[in-house]
Amino acid sequence: TLLDPDGGVDYGTIPIFAFNAVDTTFSGLGMALGFFGGTILEFYLNPGNYYLYANDMTGGLIGANSAGESYMGVFYPSTPSIGEAMTIPVVAGQTTIPDSEFVLQRGGAITGQVTGPQGEVLDSLLVLAVQEEGKDNESNPDFTKLQLAFGVTDSTGNYTLTGLPNGEYIVRTLSSFPLDSLNELIGFYIFPPSIYEGQFVDEYFDDIKNVFDLEHATPVPVTVPQTTSGIDIQLDPIGYIKGRVTKAEDGTPIDDILILALNDTSGYPEFTMGEIDSLGNYILGPLVTGSYKVLAVSGFLTRHQHLTEFYDGARIFQDAIIVEVNAPQLTGNIDFTLDRGAIIQGFVDLDAGDNFYQAGADTLDGMPVIIYHAETGKVASYDFVQFNGGFRVDRLLPGTYKALVMSAMNPFASTYAGGGASFDDPLNASIEIGFGDVTDTDIEIGTATGSISGRIVDRNTQQPISMTMVIAYDQTGHPVGAAMSDMDFATGNIISMNGSYRIVGLRSGSYFLRTFALTNLLPMLESLTGLADFDFMSILTNPGELFNISLEVYADKWYPDIADIPLVDVNDLLINLASYGIHSERDQSLFPIYLPLPFFTPIPSEAVAVQVTDGVESSGINFELKIGALEDLIGTPVEEAISENVVPNEFALSQNYPNPFNPNTNFTYSLSKRGLVTLTVYNLLGRKVRTLVHKDVQAGAHSGSWDGRDKDSAAMPSGIYIIRLESQNHVQAIKVTLIR
Repeated sequence: TLLDPDGGVDYGTIPIFAFNAVDTTFSGLGMALGFFGGTILEFYLNPGNYYLYANDMTGGLIGANSAGESYMGVFYPSTPSIGEAMTIPVVAGQTTIPDSEFVLQRGGAITGQVTGPQGEVLDSLLVLAVQEEGKDNESNPDFTKLQLAFGVTDSTGNYTLTGLPNGEYIVRTLSSFPLDSLNELIGFYIFPPSIYEGQFVDEYFDDIKNVFDLEHATPVPVTVPQTTSGIDIQLDPIGYIKGRVTKAEDGTPIDDILILALNDTSGYPEFTMGEIDSLGNYILGPLVTGSYKVLAVSGFLTRHQHLTEFYDGARIFQDAIIVEVNAPQLTGNIDFTLDRGAIIQGFVDLDAGDNFYQAGADTLDGMPVIIYHAETGKVASYDFVQFNGGFRVDRLLPGTYKALVMSAMNPFASTYAGGGASFDDPLNASIEIGFGDVTDTDIEIGTATGSISGRIVDRNTQQPISMTMVIAYDQTGHPVGAAMSDMDFATGNIISMNGSYRIVGLRSGSYFLRTFALTNLLPMLESLTGLADFDFMSILTNPGELFNISLEVYADKWYPDIADIPLVDVNDLLINLASYGIHSERDQSLFPIYLPLPFFTPIPSEAVAVQVTDGVESSGINFELKIGALEDLIGTPVEEAISENVVPNEFALSQNYPNPFNPNTNFTYSLSKRGLVTLTVYNLLGRKVRTLVHKDVQAGAHSGSWDGRDKDSAAMPSGIYIIRLESQNHVQAIKVTLIR
């Protein structure tokens, strides 16, 4: 029986989690239902010893006990630390009834008041507190470190959040969250209806509006059993943006796109989308007073061919015009005239010479066709070879392009339109297109029988890593082949379980290899999409579908052991997502949505080329990867780069000094030969803050500095930034810390 701290029955609906005592992995889920006297509904476990964990985060919402409180998460029999918990043995074929009762504990609390723009009281409004990881109990399973607390304002606008362990919390109002839908999803009436939906813009304490701007929210400290009071939130008046969306070619309305407002400084999208009618008229809000960049996003709702753009025709965030909102006024006439994108399409020809043998489902079906900007070499878009051997890459801007069909099947080799084997091959065709053009370009694919093989393993455990892509590049940083560990990239079939890969169809030459470990999250994505229509009670009988999803991410490497430092600009990612769109059921696609695959990347100067001879396999090209945190997706920590001796001797960017700094910091960099140098500062979202250097620089050592300001001389807030050095296909980056 599950009891409250006073020994009474808790009448809440409380999940009970089981963790294996050997490695603390999640093993099962039960439920204590108050109307059954607080009994834990039985759930089935394999024989072994287990820890049980209960978390009553919603008890205060539903009046589950006489105290009107939520209680703190505890391990059996009554401790917040797994180190002090008792294990429960489970024997095959027997029902285990623990000797002691399971007793919840009171935690700390947060109190405050929520008011409207004029100081009016706002009652029946939901407030949420989130603690990612507490100060205590570092050894607890990761799943139990996420602490949530919910509260509802009373008739005086006051709220109380209870059952909080020691730590710091982010507090936010939830006036516009679709709570009714959440109640339907879980099958219980827990959350109150959203009576304020669309009337306010929610915010974090203290005065941070954007839901994605967690880093600037003020943490609220909690110490058990004390109450942290005075956490008051006053919501601001709201305004709206309105306008009309039409087609450039004939002026007819467009009514099947998304309208977004992005914060003009951070680039974060606001948590609202414009409503658009059949005449193309939209209204976007609610929004608080501020500066925004408005984006019309096509490609997600339907497959029409019009291009995503910012207000006034800008294609990138930095060039977009700022739209001012002065609440409660309406900002009007923010109109869009969308151009029709161009299309490059054709078939893959498997037969050299005058004959034409069309590729089909038995050959290159599903392989990527990548469109590159001819001048810069950067990726414009990509798509995949279809069942009939054809391809169609749409929503392209006017310009000059090169097209590459990338092969993963023997004996076919990756080939450009025109017959080139690499990006700078003079045989490559230049494809000129304008708005709305449809250009037919067939690609006659070449053949080669060289290959590269190896294994990918976990550096610490030496266990094989499956579903990780390995890409081979030419010296310009463009791919010539790829493979997936333990999987036949061409068919999608699992062919081994030892982390092995084999890149085929390679011509004689020198190639650079790197991993792309994000692909091993694809099974997780499939699991999540399979849960779209799940029934809450059904997870009691099959909890592994929800809780046994692995979130481990490996930090990528260049061969032989060079840390990769990928940067993703979230605004560019949004544009590319829209350009790629969502494939229809008729399309064959390796990925259902756009992924920022590294189809072009500068080669680090310290990467070692692998020599390939046609007809010969270059084996033993192995990778050892380490589990990384989220920051590994946007940059390798400087400490790791130093510890693994990846700093090059000739092309180098030194760590800045001082670090942390305020307001100025200095660094040095060196070049082995003269060339164009670009030194750029990015934030951790990958958005460009400022370009420090973009010019031709002589070989040798040079110094540089940053004053902590952006391109408009505005002082940047405290945080971690990335300074990136690029020159002649070499790249290196460092992380710097600005403290105001």
